Amino acid sequence: MRRSSGAVRAFYAGMQGVSSRIVDSLPELGGQLTALYPEKYIFDVGGLPKILAEDLARDLVEQAMQFERTLVIAGGEGCLRAPRAERAWL
Repeated sequence: MRRSSGAVRAFYAGMQGVSSRIVDSLPELGGQLTALYPEKYIFDVGGLPKILAEDLARDLVEQAMQFERTLVIAGGEGCLRAPRAERAWL
């Protein structure tokens, strides 16, 4: 199954009251859904007969952003390198 895994994990972290960071080298969130096939339909999402990949990505990001403790770092700057002390938390 194809999902915007950063957004999904941020959502579940928020449900548990845990802060999260989504680090993406692309200028927008959505991973493969928005980068590779935004106009293709996804048929394996429970409860939905079909949904456009870009719409699914948008909805997943919106769902994750409902929690105040979610930080997004995105912008097309390429790979970011975290200080050694923070790597264990990414």
